[in-house]
Amino acid sequence: MPTAAAAVTIRSSILLALSAVALNTACDGSTWHAPAGVSYQTPSALYTQGLPIEANLPTVSHPVNAWSSSPALPEGLTLDAATGVISGTPTVAQAGAEYAITASNPKGSTSTTISITVRPSGHPSPKVVHFLDSAGWGAVNVASSGNGGAWTAWPGVAMASEGGGWFSATIPTFRAIEFSFNDGATSLPARAADNLRTSWEEVWIKDGLLFTYRPDTAAEPATELSILTLNLHTYQEVGFSDGGTQAEKLDRVADAIAALGVDFVALQECAQSAGAAVITDPRASLLAAGSQPLKSDNMATLISRRLADVHGLAYRYAWTWAHYGFTNYEEGVAVLSRHPVDSYDSTYVSTSTSYGDPLFARKAIQLGATLPGGQAVNVYSAHLSFTGPAQDHQLDQLRSWMAGKEANGAIASIVGGDFNMIQGSGGYLRMTSATGGAAFVDGYWAANPWGFGDVTIQAGQRIDYVFVKRGDPLLPLTGQLYFKPGEAWLGGRVSDHVGTVLRFRLAP
Repeated sequence: MPTAAAAVTIRSSILLALSAVALNTACDGSTWHAPAGVSYQTPSALYTQGLPIEANLPTVSHPVNAWSSSPALPEGLTLDAATGVISGTPTVAQAGAEYAITASNPKGSTSTTISITVRPSGHPSPKVVHFLDSAGWGAVNVASSGNGGAWTAWPGVAMASEGGGWFSATIPTFRAIEFSFNDGATSLPARAADNLRTSWEEVWIKDGLLFTYRPDTAAEPATELSILTLNLHTYQEVGFSDGGTQAEKLDRVADAIAALGVDFVALQECAQSAGAAVITDPRASLLAAGSQPLKSDNMATLISRRLADVHGLAYRYAWTWAHYGFTNYEEGVAVLSRHPVDSYDSTYVSTSTSYGDPLFARKAIQLGATLPGGQAVNVYSAHLSFTGPAQDHQLDQLRSWMAGKEANGAIASIVGGDFNMIQGSGGYLRMTSATGGAAFVDGYWAANPWGFGDVTIQAGQRIDYVFVKRGDPLLPLTGQLYFKPGEAWLGGRVSDHVGTVLRFRLAP
């Protein structure tokens, strides 16, 4: 008879042998093979934030006893580890990203790559659109497309007169609409690619500008906050057939700021001539005295001066420069504020800090202000390098610096800028995920679920953004692109970039 220890050894050997048989034998007695040929019913999926998805089912050859995803699926979606089925309700909007789904068993594994995009939910509701007939048409129609679908037959729906030149129409329930106006012959905007968009339930359009309130009888509600971001192109707006002189373009920027009544303006390539005369301006918040003196043709100075002299508006601003642009200009970033400035600062987010390095010496500027309701906010303007490791570093440095500024008790961090990254790129995904820092929300896309591919630069891409930190109490209401070359009704050309205007509702 074997000893107790020997009996344990024999029993263990038998169990190991049985396990080996089990690991190599399927339930029907056949020998297992490694999984192969895995695929999904929907390999490229577009979902909507807050709506349950239709289960995405896999197909695979040979038994599978474990499924995994790298990276983890978008928040709210689950991968069943036993069946490989993807299901759930996505809770966060995100640009298209790829996920490696792996099916495995003891004999091996196989993988496939799927793509998932989660579109913002928008605001599913009837859309009430108001239009001021400043062209004197007398009768106005609104043409529209709902949820990215087909357009209404020309000329669209007749709008009802509200008096005072205003017309209105209600468009059936959609999450978001694209729309334009016409008198049966002429359209505003004039070009099909420049139509307006909204997901908010009621909007007013006056002279091409989009509002969440009637602008000729009301002011911006205390519960809202607005921001414009625009790259001014450093005095290079000369020799173009549209838009007028550089001075005229800066005047139109100031006039639009006044008409919009935006709370903050983030400017990039906001420059002054290196040889211009040094000046002082009580509206300006600058760095240590004398380190970067203000000069007579500073673009932020000229804009704020016209706001004061022509419109009677006291916009304050903070400005700094990062490098020489086009050899002769001190090129930088600025934030203008309609509210008193509580704090300001700037920093290089790049490794390079050389004035002679226009491609890689990049700065961000911060301005803290208190809104009429008593809420403090931090607003930033940033101009980053092109996509790649340098940009990744700058994105991480920017978010780290912004996090350090939250000690002032601000309820929100808002950054507008020329990020030099197209929508959905690696840098975009880095900024909108928790990779390298806090996750931020693309405000324009959140307000315009079908506007992801809209264009903000003449090269034909969207590289200008307003980002807000995920979780901050700001609900994107509307987003508009303004200052479009060749489209005078939408501001016309003032730069090689288009301006982005965002309106947010402050959560109680």
